[in-house]
Amino acid sequence: MGECALPGLHLAEDLRGDPGTPVYAPADGLVQDASVHTLLGLNILIESNINGETVVFLMGHLRLIDKQVSTDDQVTMGQLLGYLG
Repeated sequence: MGECALPGLHLAEDLRGDPGTPVYAPADGLVQDASVHTLLGLNILIESNINGETVVFLMGHLRLIDKQVSTDDQVTMGQLLGYLG
């Protein structure tokens, strides 16, 4: 785990891994965005409902987004999203 690059701006856990590491959906949810971002590179934003609470997951700095994943898609926990860059 790493520290947030922008402390105080979000409640998050920044995780790291080796390039090429598969990234899986942490929960069922709706892909709000799957695109290129200026600071995050390829990224996927998923909105999930967990125990009645809305939780947003952001996976950034990806090398590749799986062809089965795009904006407005439903994903299931454990589904392959892409690979770290």
